[in-house]
Amino acid sequence: MTLNERILYIKGKRNPDGYRFNPFDYIKNRKRAIIICLILAVGFVFDILCLCGVTSWQEILSATNVVDSVKKQDSNFAVYYLDVGQSDCTIVVCDDEVLMIDTGTFNQSYTIRTNLYMLEIDTIDYMLITHPHDDHMGSATEIMEHYRVSNILMPSLSVENNVTSLTYNNLLNTVAEKKVNPISVGCGDSFILGSAKVEILAPIKQDESINNMSVVTKITYGDTSFLFPGDVEDDVEKQILQNNLHISADVLKLGHHGSNTSSSDEFISRVNPDYVIVSSGSDNNYGHPTLNNIEKLGDLNVKQYFTSVDGHITVTSDGENITVITQKE
Repeated sequence: MTLNERILYIKGKRNPDGYRFNPFDYIKNRKRAIIICLILAVGFVFDILCLCGVTSWQEILSATNVVDSVKKQDSNFAVYYLDVGQSDCTIVVCDDEVLMIDTGTFNQSYTIRTNLYMLEIDTIDYMLITHPHDDHMGSATEIMEHYRVSNILMPSLSVENNVTSLTYNNLLNTVAEKKVNPISVGCGDSFILGSAKVEILAPIKQDESINNMSVVTKITYGDTSFLFPGDVEDDVEKQILQNNLHISADVLKLGHHGSNTSSSDEFISRVNPDYVIVSSGSDNNYGHPTLNNIEKLGDLNVKQYFTSVDGHITVTSDGENITVITQKE
């Protein structure tokens, strides 16, 4: 190819010796066509998902199984213990009524909303915040912004508790803004969730420790029962035992993420669980759950499940029999 021919070729001019077009223009046009086709294809898929009721990137990822989530169970009663790292969030569904116990940290709101979508939940009848620490209430405001929450249950705190966190203030403001019904709960309170009974066993009295102001909840469905102790420590466990409260349960969510400050020998003995669920982050800085608690439960032949190992954990009941399903399974 001569120098003159090369110039004509690059400029895309018609060459009487046979170079009829500029291949660079052809490649550029083809790229443009490919990009246009991709945009149209993405738009088409998005339209189809919208017709199916999928309206956010979070829901798109869930619908296409890009993210892991729980699977909705065909059961009248199911408890979904979510894997939310070093925090807590549990969803209880009974006869289509929903109780959410704690809402994890703020950075877990995506995980929680994804699972709510997969469970086809758009209304939360009761949101229970066991105590105002960020790992238990961090996503509450975000959830109330996107879902209808009918009632929010929290412990009645004293001035001594001195909760001044921005997360807590935002939560209270959102409750008022969204006109969610606030309910202060303590020992002796109860309510009905579908055909299940929810009993509040603590707090029994005021305590300077926020952890010890945790709402302790027992849920009974048929002949099966589930206990949620929040982050109460052994002082409150002793109060519960001294008041002879009925804490026996088939499934126990281990208190305070498995910390040594909770789950005393006498408390575990009185609960006498068949299954224990531990919600904690993998390789967390707190050493939760402690080896002492794991070995203690192992000696009692209690079946243990860990969100840090098993992922999301689902427990169903037919009123007599309990079934445990893990995300890894």
